[in-house]
Amino acid sequence: MKRLWLSISMAVLLVAVGLGSASAESGTTVVTPSQLTIVGTRGAVETRTILIRPTSAITNLRLVPLDLTGTDGTTILPATAIHPAAVPPSIEAGDLLTVPIIFDLRDVPSGRFEGDILLDGSSLSVALPVQVSVRDQPYLPFFFLLLGVVLGVGVSTYRSQGRPRDEILVRVGRLRSQMQDEDEPAADIFRSRVASHLVDVEAGLQNNDWDAARSAIEQAEQVWLRWLKGRTDWSAQVEYQKELVDKITPHEAVPYARAIRRQLDDLLLDMPDLSGPDEMRDRLEPLAQRINRYLELDGLLNELDGLVYEDDQIHQAQELRRRVESLSPDDENFEETYRQLKDEISQAIGEARKRAPATGGPGVSFGLEDAGRGVKGATPSAESLQDLLAPPPSARPLTSAGSVEKAGTRLRYFTWASYAVVVALLAGAGFGELYVANPTFGAHPWGDYFSLLAWGFGAEATRSSVTEMVKNWQR
Repeated sequence: MKRLWLSISMAVLLVAVGLGSASAESGTTVVTPSQLTIVGTRGAVETRTILIRPTSAITNLRLVPLDLTGTDGTTILPATAIHPAAVPPSIEAGDLLTVPIIFDLRDVPSGRFEGDILLDGSSLSVALPVQVSVRDQPYLPFFFLLLGVVLGVGVSTYRSQGRPRDEILVRVGRLRSQMQDEDEPAADIFRSRVASHLVDVEAGLQNNDWDAARSAIEQAEQVWLRWLKGRTDWSAQVEYQKELVDKITPHEAVPYARAIRRQLDDLLLDMPDLSGPDEMRDRLEPLAQRINRYLELDGLLNELDGLVYEDDQIHQAQELRRRVESLSPDDENFEETYRQLKDEISQAIGEARKRAPATGGPGVSFGLEDAGRGVKGATPSAESLQDLLAPPPSARPLTSAGSVEKAGTRLRYFTWASYAVVVALLAGAGFGELYVANPTFGAHPWGDYFSLLAWGFGAEATRSSVTEMVKNWQR
């Protein structure tokens, strides 16, 4: 009994193995291959050929295609899209019959479909398994992938170039607006300096040198901020500078006066670079003192000129004036030279006063009460002192900001070429991974197409992050 059941089991197993072998058999008829597998794109026409080899005659032979059902259970590949070639009604034993079968995928949705083609005849009944995988045409998927890469490149480019440019332009616009609202005349000096920095900003933007442009706009903002923080004090210092210029201008024929005037003009040009109006005051004060010293000596010389009339006195007065006019305001020993000249002029005035009453000459300008003054007793007249300058107005110090070093520029053509290579490589890699390797691409449009879009966008974002990280390692 056990041997009987064992024999039956072996027979069933052999039948099962025969049905799953490399060819489909029915009795003594062999159909090769045992299964048709087709992978194609929508709109394509695929052809497969089967071989029928009977060992006994077959009559009324026919191939009957059936609907193929999609793996999602909702779509079908209709039997009308499967076109077996015409076969003879009968075939003799031992003959070989090849039958082309055309699969028309032009109106078939994307997906995987499975079913059978029935081979039927007088001594033949075989269900030939068929599996068809259909995917969308490559144009739209490639466009979505390219769109994702382009979007990623666009975001990366804007983040690395467009955003810095826009941020700088916004700061430039804000600064220009602030300068337009300022109507104080003294602000023109700061406005001129800011304009020169804005030229550097424009040059940096044109060369895509964001560090240089950012440095220039920071310097421009610091210059204007110094003006805004000390507007009142700056204006007072400028007015005082003009007062000094007015005092020294009538004497510009004298080298000493011209040197003072140049220093006053240079100070006005350097004003935006100063830390604050207090520094300008500190630089104006010695210039005012130098002017006062000169005006004081000039007043004494004028007084001396009104007293002398003899040749030796005139020669002495001329020599003293020459020495005064050849003074250098930058001389380290200026104060000592000034005091020496003042003493000599005062002594000459005293001598002239002593001699004037005795000779009764035309240079007499003082009465007898002035004749007894000593050599150093001579003092400037009220007229010679009335034009002396007061000290410059007080000012508060301002904080200053450091400068930023200029960075190198990048080559624009190299940048665009790099992006073109990136787009090509990323698009090719993503297309191969998500489209070529997926025989049913398009069966799930939302998932398939947006996966391409997200892959392209994420790939560029990843590339940009890695590149930025490598740059940071090199710093």
